[in-house]
Amino acid sequence: MYKPIAPSEKVKIERSEPASKSKKVFIIGSAGLALAGGIFVGINVANNAPDSNPVPVASSDPFESANPVETEAPVEEPANSEFYNLPTVAELEISTEQSDEEIAQALVKTFSDWTMSGATREMYDKQFEPPNDYLSLDDYVDKVAEAYDQVYIEAIFGENETDPAFQEIIEFRKSQHRQLLMGHYQTYGTQNEQPYRSIQKFVSLDNVAVLEDGTVSLGVTTEREDNGDKNIVDGTGTGTRTSVDYVFDKNLNPVKISSPPKYIGQ
Repeated sequence: MYKPIAPSEKVKIERSEPASKSKKVFIIGSAGLALAGGIFVGINVANNAPDSNPVPVASSDPFESANPVETEAPVEEPANSEFYNLPTVAELEISTEQSDEEIAQALVKTFSDWTMSGATREMYDKQFEPPNDYLSLDDYVDKVAEAYDQVYIEAIFGENETDPAFQEIIEFRKSQHRQLLMGHYQTYGTQNEQPYRSIQKFVSLDNVAVLEDGTVSLGVTTEREDNGDKNIVDGTGTGTRTSVDYVFDKNLNPVKISSPPKYIGQ
């Protein structure tokens, strides 16, 4: 069975806090970041001179209050602010109302995204902020991985996540996710050109079969791409190809994997 490339055991990496918590450099997956503060509306009164007893000004509009009350626009906290870009199940679900090849491509991408979910500079920095700053790196990785795992598992497997037949593949994917997260977080620093990343890319849809129970099996080839040569991770697996069968009921929307995926070449 495939074992993801993990950081070299010969290199001991110490977890160190950035020199300045107030300055963060966002280097991964950032198309742009907008920081929004509260918006305050001010009213100039009588040459900006303060007046402890302002005199109400009559308005020609009968529906306008003589003493308008200024309120500060509420600042809405982003959903799941503790976990950067944590998707919803609905955002990850794959529609069956598209071609077999499009479904295959979406499945490859979703499985690949799962194993690198949480691997961002934003989540790396959050380990040094309350309430995470008391956690060991192992515990922090577990916390992050668990949050993203729950969403991806439900989106991909649906009710089948509790089926005993699926536990081996789910636990394997969760373990792989933790290894890749650890490798990513451990490879920030001047000794690395880039933090570690590993993805699976869609290569081809090799066969489509309708099984006896009416479900559809998509035989897919994927190829691994990583940047282990840009950091202290021991080597790279780029170019390694894998065959996988995805089985689902095309009459049900969205796609839910109905049989544990079978991998060859991992």
